Amino acid sequence: MESEFGGERCFGILANMDFIMVCTYEVEGANPELLLYKKKIVRHDKIEISLNNQVSN
Repeated sequence: MESEFGGERCFGILANMDFIMVCTYEVEGANPELLLYKKKIVRHDKIEISLNNQVSN
């Protein structure tokens, strides 16, 4: 994705249900820089869902 702010750098965004990553890079992927990487943390030990879809702590 090209930068709307001008300049030589482009932005890349990659995501799925488990993470998001945002980076910048120059033409043809030169000089990449990682701006953000966030991983989803799932904690199964705090919430249990019963068979009748009620949430309990």
